[in-house]
Amino acid sequence: MLYLHENLRRYRTERGLTQEDVAQVFGVSAQAVSRWETGNSCPDVELLPAIANYYGVTLDALVGMDRLREEDGLRNVFCETHALVRDGRDAEAVETLRRGLRIWPGNPGLLSELSLALTRAGDPDSLREAAQVSEKLLENCTNEAIRATARANLLRVYTGLGEDEKAHSLGRSLPHVWESREVLFPEAAEELTEKCRNILLAVLQDLTLGKTPDLMLGYSGKEDVQGMKALLAEWSAAYGENGRKKTDHGTAAGDHGGLSEGSGR
Repeated sequence: MLYLHENLRRYRTERGLTQEDVAQVFGVSAQAVSRWETGNSCPDVELLPAIANYYGVTLDALVGMDRLREEDGLRNVFCETHALVRDGRDAEAVETLRRGLRIWPGNPGLLSELSLALTRAGDPDSLREAAQVSEKLLENCTNEAIRATARANLLRVYTGLGEDEKAHSLGRSLPHVWESREVLFPEAAEELTEKCRNILLAVLQDLTLGKTPDLMLGYSGKEDVQGMKALLAEWSAAYGENGRKKTDHGTAAGDHGGLSEGSGR
């Protein structure tokens, strides 16, 4: 009953009912209905058929089984599509996605995959359809990941169709490279590593002075202190005093004097 609480709230609000209204119908408190809708509790099993009948839906729809089956079906379509693409069978991938869209019309994920498959086909008719699909996604879809894929693909499509003005206009609207995850993630990871290094060094300093580190207050056993010392020894062996990971040759990762491996210099 993964989606039961969501469905109970959705069916009630779609019909303009209050929690008090539903509580009165089923002889429970408004607080009980609130707990059903937040997922903190579930209605008695004996009540479920009556609730489904009250909202005019099937029991499967009420508990979310239809949604689970839809998710499984979509997952199968995506897996089949990706397997076909890996084998270079793009035409079959397009047909697989079209069949999926006949079952789940307007599904943003399927439309996104269809646009990519049509772009890979590369012929003018496929590119024009890919442009239409991507433009539709940008108009109607609110999922940022899908919208980002649609924008990037649409830029390739416009270029392939020779629509340079549209390509340039779209290109100017894309984010700068320094706003990308490839730039921001390493910066965040480096900052986190620095914080961890400083914490561990502070703990090591306290242990060296015979003090109980703040992080270990409430732990008095010798095993705890020994365990922390062992952890710090492993850290020092792996990262050294500067907190940078060592290679197999004992050199901190990245310390190559500006030369890449295999540069021949």
